Amino acid sequence: MPNWIYRIGGTGTTLSQDEQDNNILCIYDALHRYGWTEVAIAGACGCFQQESSYNPGIYETSHGGNLNNLPYFPGGMGLAQWTDYPAYTAQYPNPLPWSAEKENKNWYDGDFQCWLLTQADNAEYTSMGYGQGPRWGWQTSNSYPSISFNDYIHFNGTVEDAVKYWFYCLEWHAAGIPDWVNYDERVRQGKHALEIMGGYTPGMDAKKLITILAKKRGEKSGRIRRTILL
Repeated sequence: MPNWIYRIGGTGTTLSQDEQDNNILCIYDALHRYGWTEVAIAGACGCFQQESSYNPGIYETSHGGNLNNLPYFPGGMGLAQWTDYPAYTAQYPNPLPWSAEKENKNWYDGDFQCWLLTQADNAEYTSMGYGQGPRWGWQTSNSYPSISFNDYIHFNGTVEDAVKYWFYCLEWHAAGIPDWVNYDERVRQGKHALEIMGGYTPGMDAKKLITILAKKRGEKSGRIRRTILL
């Protein structure tokens, strides 16, 4: 099975396309173990790509945050860009490092972040013990496209719909799409993730993984092998 590639760094600390494709399969490995369908994973991946370029070690620096006072951090962190609430204030801990401390994990651990996503409807993690309602997580509403979290993780519809549900119910929690969101690119990236997952069996060894990625990208496997294994 593939190993996570991560780089701890601020906004702009991205991964190459080969590295992103590798991490798509890491996400697939992790969430498949929890019973998520390929389409559900692809919908989440389409949004991850736009939020973090699949780098579990990235954190948002546009609001002046640094890592000196974790779990307090003003801005987004990790694959899903978990953000403090009220946003960008560091008044309360950021959900990602807060949860990592609770579970004795590293906040930049990709497998841990995937596990945390399975808790998106668990008030113990989404409300963070403050008794003030959820600070992140899966939230449905009549004002935007919604399905239950359980229905989402078992979703077998289109990637377009999966991206839509993930964006509204996990990320945005409001009607409409803000101008800064490239929604069409999220859909395109979700379809790319589904293509990368095709033909891959979760838990597959690295040699077979490299061959699959090379064929999908129409490249020789040597360059991808160097990217993933070094």
